[in-house]
Amino acid sequence: YLAETTPGKILVLCYNITLASYLRECIEARGLASRVTVSHFHSWCASMVKRHGIKVTADRKEYPDKCFSALEEAVNSGKITRTGYDAVLVDEGHDFDSRWLALIARLFDNASRSLLLMYDDAQSIYRRERALNFSLASVGIQAQGRTSVLPVNYRNTKRILHFAYAFSREYFEKHQNREIPLVQPQAGGEEGTEPEILRCASESDEAVQVVGWLEKRYTLCGHWSDMAVLCPAEFSVKHLKEVMTQRGIPYATCFDSEGKKKYSRRKDVVHLLTYQSSKGLEFPYVAVINASFVHSGAADESEVIPALYVAFTRATRELLVTCYRENSISRHLEDFV
Repeated sequence: YLAETTPGKILVLCYNITLASYLRECIEARGLASRVTVSHFHSWCASMVKRHGIKVTADRKEYPDKCFSALEEAVNSGKITRTGYDAVLVDEGHDFDSRWLALIARLFDNASRSLLLMYDDAQSIYRRERALNFSLASVGIQAQGRTSVLPVNYRNTKRILHFAYAFSREYFEKHQNREIPLVQPQAGGEEGTEPEILRCASESDEAVQVVGWLEKRYTLCGHWSDMAVLCPAEFSVKHLKEVMTQRGIPYATCFDSEGKKKYSRRKDVVHLLTYQSSKGLEFPYVAVINASFVHSGAADESEVIPALYVAFTRATRELLVTCYRENSISRHLEDFV
């Protein structure tokens, strides 16, 4: 949209490193790389302070936040007033902190419609308190009268979307955002097949079952890159990787920063990602494993539901959901068997 309406250079920002890699690949494929730059938010902050000669001293862990703070200070003081771009698209805006959005709004003229914010409260999974518990006006974004709702979902089949929404609906209704209404998505895709819910005996059993499912899908599509295995954390794929190696199934992992930066759909491999890293991506065949895992620090088991919703809706054709831990999540999944 911005490429069609904006003659100048466009910046695309997102929080997810893997998504940035994917979007960059899509932009290049469409021949727009000379006009459209895609960046992970904190990478953009780092490039901005470097370009303006602002020194940032911090260890590797603190460096991204320090770069943001340095850029924020420079913008607020008037030292930096331009970005070199004529418009910005903030993708997955629900992942952005209020200070991040305020910084972006100060650098791009919202009045001339040079800022486009894409937002879906249902997919806010990094920190629930970041899920737009502030008004857009408070961060300098004038959204009133300029907001368009996109209710039709063309990514998922009707059965996958119905399952994902039905599984998550109660949670979303309890936690819906005051400013952004909860919109039940309208399925625009084909009917499709019912998602397969599989209760496994153990992690090892899960690995064998998932690999068998992947092999059957390969006979249908002939491309490993059409498949992804999504998990809550890297430990979940330990046995799976062993079985995949034994069966000769190629795979690529996106669990560390380097792996996320190297993500590419051009490689004919099964992609192993966390639920968080899968945000914004899509694959014809998706296996969501260890689905009933709940982090020990979670105040309530239902906190995993937004992440599961995101994972479920990455599948465009077929979805497999597996679990082996007994808890309220596994029992809720059994309601859909």
